[in-house]
Amino acid sequence: MRYGNVVLKRGVTGDLALWDWFRAIASGDFQPRNLAIVLLDAERQPVVRWIAGGAWPAKYAPSDLRAKGNEVVIELLELAVESIEVEATR
Repeated sequence: MRYGNVVLKRGVTGDLALWDWFRAIASGDFQPRNLAIVLLDAERQPVVRWIAGGAWPAKYAPSDLRAKGNEVVIELLELAVESIEVEATR
């Protein structure tokens, strides 16, 4: 069985955990992880949870940095995964 990569995007924050994980993989410290991706409704209650097994960052890309613009900088993290499971949370 084969799974496509999972692409996550978010506005850049001061939290460097994703960047640190990507850098560790890029430098040869292979650290696959199991992680949960949770979809929240308008009241921030969990709706669906995807469990990605054996995930590791395959690509990290921030959006363009434009000094004259006022756009939010978005970071993209593409994860290769060994498995995906879906759980209903309600």
